[in-house]
Amino acid sequence: MMERVIAVFGGSFSPVTNAHLALAEEITNIYDIEKVIFLPVSDLYEKNGLLPSKDRVEMLKLACEANPKFEVSEIETLSPILLNTIDSLKILKKQYPKYPIAFVMGTDNLRFIDTWDDFQKLMDDYYFIVIPRNGDDPMKMILKNPSLLVNLDSFLIPDDYVRNDGNSTHVRDLLKAGKSVRYLVPEPVYFYLEETLKGWDFNA
Repeated sequence: MMERVIAVFGGSFSPVTNAHLALAEEITNIYDIEKVIFLPVSDLYEKNGLLPSKDRVEMLKLACEANPKFEVSEIETLSPILLNTIDSLKILKKQYPKYPIAFVMGTDNLRFIDTWDDFQKLMDDYYFIVIPRNGDDPMKMILKNPSLLVNLDSFLIPDDYVRNDGNSTHVRDLLKAGKSVRYLVPEPVYFYLEETLKGWDFNA
């Protein structure tokens, strides 16, 4: 893929961590990226430990404001209904008609992507940057799945090693235990957690 693309980094970001930002930066180093759009899920998304979307969005904006290539989209958090991935990508495609869209995903989602709504439409219209997780080999996973193999050209697998550690769950576990998360999250996010979410029950 030689074209300049928009990379869409979806997730709960509850909260955003330095590892998220480092991963996004590494992607811009590997591919010709116009911008990375962080796409936090809405409050309707069922996941344990999900902080309110207004706080997750605010922390993302604080974390991204120093990088002109990083942007935060509220497509899903402002939607009155739960959007599927293809719904969000269609909206972004209309917003950025000049650029191909590449969705950033981990191998944990690659295992199930052929069960997603409008799977073939996703494969036909978008790229997917696949990040290894837990020692997975993305190419082996694709080769073993006929539905993925026939759509091999839709997947972008970085040749270089891309880190994908230091997740939000670890940060929340530390917060639950009353321990510091400084240097695991961007500095403005750390202060937001300390000042705005100080009384939040992370055990809820």
